[in-house]
This record gives sequence, structure tokens and C-alpha cells, in this order.
Amino acid sequence: MKRAKWVAAIAVFAFILTAAQASAAPITYSWWGYGSGVLGNSPFNNALVTFNYYADTDNTVFLGGGVAYNQAGTGTVTIDSIGSATFTDARMVAEWTTNTGYILLAYRDPGLNAVAIGVSGYDLPPWNFLTAVGPATGVSYSSEDARFATTAGDFYWSPRLPLLTEFTFQATTDGQIVPEPASVLLLGAGLGALALRKRRR
Repeated sequence: MKRAKWVAAIAVFAFILTAAQASAAPITYSWWGYGSGVLGNSPFNNALVTFNYYADTDNTVFLGGGVAYNQAGTGTVTIDSIGSATFTDARMVAEWTTNTGYILLAYRDPGLNAVAIGVSGYDLPPWNFLTAVGPATGVSYSSEDARFATTAGDFYWSPRLPLLTEFTFQATTDGQIVPEPASVLLLGAGLGALALRKRRR
């Protein structure tokens, strides 16, 4: 009888833990297209440039009006003719806006309001900002000579990308469910309470 109660208690606790668990998952936002500029001491001309922002869906902040951003990730830039570098400015964020079907996706430093790269257009399907989407291609935009610190030196576009340059955006996620710290604490407290109860008996 005692064993049955023990099993039942664990089952109830497991259910509560599952209900309290956040559906956080690793997510990668990617932008790529062709452009010219400089990375550190290496200039590039009409080279394929790819931005990746590695984050977690649990850190997405919704501001209302179709505006959201994620500022807790790690950003990298890869230039086909040079190599890869990681952005070292902690203010680099992934940011996007949707208004009446208009999509704006940017990789920017909000402190300087300087856009490294963005994609705008109407081709991105309905999206909740937390799941995989794309690839979707739109018109690019960027900031001329806005510098961004990386592990390989400053990155910047020079000159400004032509207005009709096409860039592509894609979000990918592996769908892995990760417990929040609060859920882990809840698990420890529950197991401790069950052990104490058993000892008293």
C-alpha cells in the first residue's frame, strides 16, 4: 500500500512538473546575401555574407504592435571569401516587426540604432516568432559604414547596399524542450519532501 502511494505521489509530481515546464528551445535566425565591406583588415567585394544569431525562444520579448526582439543570443558573421567572426558587442540583438503583413527583420545594435543587415518584404508566411520559418527572400537594407565589433575586428558595409539587393531570412529550431531553472528547483523541492516523508514513516 505504501509503495502504491509512493508511486502515485511521484506520478502527480511529474505531471505538475510537466505542466510548469517552459517550452523553451534553441533557435537560430539567419540572414544571407551578397555585399561589400570590411571585416577587420580584410575587405570583401560582392561576397556572400551570412549572419547567424543563436538564441533561445524563452528569451524572446514581445513589445506589442507586432514588435519582438531577442537580446540574449550570440551573433556571428561569415564572409565567403574571408571566414567567420563572432560579434563581441553585447548589445547586438535579433529584432523583427510585423505590421499588416509587412515584415522587417534586422540584426542591429540598438544603442547606436545601426543596422548590420535586415530583410523586408511581404513573402514571409504567418509566424509566431518562436518556430521555424522560411527561407523567405526580400529586399535588404543596411547602415552605411556602421561599425560592429567582432573577434576578427570591426565589420561594416561599404558602401551602403543597393536598395534592390536581395537577402534571405530563415529561422530554424530543433524543437528541444528545456526545463526552466524554476522547474528544476521545483523538482528538487518535491523529491526532498517525498524523502522526508518516507523517513518520518
